[in-house]
Amino acid sequence: MRCISYHIYSSIWSSIKSEMVNIDANCRWLIGNGENINFWLDPWCGEPFASVLNIPTQAHQNLSDRVSDFIVESNWSFPSAVDDVFPILKQMALQVTLPFADRDDSML
Repeated sequence: MRCISYHIYSSIWSSIKSEMVNIDANCRWLIGNGENINFWLDPWCGEPFASVLNIPTQAHQNLSDRVSDFIVESNWSFPSAVDDVFPILKQMALQVTLPFADRDDSML
C-alpha cells in the first residue's frame, strides 16, 4: 500500500498514519489481471516472495515483474529459468486460482 506524500487535512488521518504498519501487515491482494501487483514484493500469495527467498533489500529495486508477467491466456506461465532456480514459487503460485473474467486487482 502506498501513502500519499502530500498533505490533506483530515481529522482522522494522523491516527490512520500511525497504524499504517499494522494496516500493511494485514492487507492482501486479490488477483484480477495481475497488472497492479508486484510479483516479488507484494503479499498476493501469502508472504512476499522476496521475503520467502530472503532477497536482500538492496536488490528490491530490480524486482519489477508484475503478476501479469506470469499469466498467459488466464493460466500461470513461468519461464524455465524461474522454475529451475525457484521451484517453490511455482508451487506457491499454483495454489492461487486465477479469475476467469478480466478484472482489476483488489487490495483486501
